[in-house]
Amino acid sequence: AVPFFDYRKVTGYYFKILFFTFTGFACLGFIAYLTGYLDFLTKFDNTAGLMYVGLNHAHNATGSVYALVSICALVFFLKEKRKKIKFAYLAIFLVCALALFLTKSRGSYVAFGGTLVFVFWMYFRSVKKVLLSLLGLAVAAVPVLWVTGAYERVLQVFYTGGTAAIRFGLWEKAWALFTQSPLLGIGFGRYNDIQVMLTEDLAGRPGFVAAFLNPNFYFDFSHAHNTYLQFLAETGIIGLGLLLLFWVLCFKLVLRAYYAARDNFSQKIFLSAMAGIILLFLLSFTENYFSATTIMISTSMLVSLAIGMAWQAHQNKIDRPKT
Repeated sequence: AVPFFDYRKVTGYYFKILFFTFTGFACLGFIAYLTGYLDFLTKFDNTAGLMYVGLNHAHNATGSVYALVSICALVFFLKEKRKKIKFAYLAIFLVCALALFLTKSRGSYVAFGGTLVFVFWMYFRSVKKVLLSLLGLAVAAVPVLWVTGAYERVLQVFYTGGTAAIRFGLWEKAWALFTQSPLLGIGFGRYNDIQVMLTEDLAGRPGFVAAFLNPNFYFDFSHAHNTYLQFLAETGIIGLGLLLLFWVLCFKLVLRAYYAARDNFSQKIFLSAMAGIILLFLLSFTENYFSATTIMISTSMLVSLAIGMAWQAHQNKIDRPKT
């Protein structure tokens, strides 16, 4: 939104800060995980065991942003032409990917895997090469998963008990609220205010348009653990539709810029931004990540800078004198 901003230069600084910060904290996290020192960076859970959480309260928040940084580092590695710099990006990818595994965030694992498919496809444009690349990473990840114990969390992705069963209950509640007001939802931010649904608490026409007017407010961490159901419950089809439309338009704009870009740096940024949006969409199946500060700040900054670069490149093309 700032015409005189040098988006290209600022984006370069942003990625340097992003890679330096998360790689540095990952190394500190390894020390905390292995030695017990700096224990404020780790957390113990009866189900997941010892987890790397960084400076967050929840391991899922840390897992989500490490998935993003790992994906961006992979994009930079794939697109980099200079060998020394290429290996530096590979090191950043490996360190951040290991930190991702240590968060024990299953939703982040799944979203990371799905985004890998997108990135490899955009880079190789070959089903065979995509499958071989995924197989290579899977084989390389096996010893890491075994040594860290993260393999147990991977296997728990396929379990239906435990936290998965709790999520099913939360999703059922969100869907029930959505059916009471499918167009506009029962009110933004009101999902966790509803402990017991009473028809008299709804104003309007339940089943069509209704709002939850009970004056009880609960400022806690409760949410539907699914962005799509959360927004359907609170803002209805219209609210969720507008939210998704915004991000789809952002993706479309960056995709167009990616295909128009001729320099290596621009392609890195545009592919990273698209991968960030894909990751956010996949992450949102297991958490309400569209309302999660950690991943939203990182992704919003990335996509905004990418759009700024696209706009600036377009302006430079228009202003270039014809010969």
